[in-house]
Amino acid sequence: MATSLDDSVKMDPAPKIRPKSSADDRIMFAFMAIIALYLIISLALPLYTMLSKAFTTATFDLKKYEFQVNQGNGWSETISAFQINESLNLLTPDQLKSGSDGRMYATTFFPDFSFRSKTEYRIRLMDPNDSFLVGSTRVGDTEWHDYPSNKFRRVVLRPSKSRGLDNFITYFSTPALFRSIQNSLFISILTTFITVTVAFGFAYALNRSMMRFKGIFRLIAMIPILVPSLLPGIALVYLFGNQGMIKGLLFGEKIYGPIGIVIGAVFFTFPHALIII
Repeated sequence: MATSLDDSVKMDPAPKIRPKSSADDRIMFAFMAIIALYLIISLALPLYTMLSKAFTTATFDLKKYEFQVNQGNGWSETISAFQINESLNLLTPDQLKSGSDGRMYATTFFPDFSFRSKTEYRIRLMDPNDSFLVGSTRVGDTEWHDYPSNKFRRVVLRPSKSRGLDNFITYFSTPALFRSIQNSLFISILTTFITVTVAFGFAYALNRSMMRFKGIFRLIAMIPILVPSLLPGIALVYLFGNQGMIKGLLFGEKIYGPIGIVIGAVFFTFPHALIII
């Protein structure tokens, strides 16, 4: 009877209560926003700039520059910088590669050029998106521009920019540069293995054993965090360098190389690994 009575009575749903934000919540939100803005400015923007440059290549596109020469008997036929380079073999494809701020003098394509001669030169662009410089003046149109020899020597061509994977292809196709990646991976893997192994044993001894003077050993392990980063490098040179006090412990090997890099990296990362473990 009581059950049927309870079922017949309909209860109104409880009102939803929205928690009010306190002053502490607003302050915490403001600090989080400041930290997020700091991370964007200090990490995201530099990373974007670095990556955008990594995918940008710059080369001198000689087909975009045309010349005419007047040696006193009228203007010659139009010829491009590409045609001149093909006929005289002045520049190789590797020499046409450049940085974004690269420069190339227009007189490069005229081996017999002399600024004292009365010869006049014309130059024009085939693409209005490109430009060349006359001294510090930028020219970016497709009209003919006439210059005497004395001024033509100041004409500087600028590279054309494009986006792609050419920089990475060049990097990985260069044996010396590719070997640097192998060396970095070898050093990082070996350093990680040594650091984690030693830090685990040290942490286990501090927390799971009955050894004495734990506080002293913990303080010694944290010293690399407190000292200037240059000091460990100087100490390693004094200990294991050519005139080092205990260089014999390296059994004839030298500190100047992979051994020194690994020792220095382990010394620097050991306290951080110990804290995490």
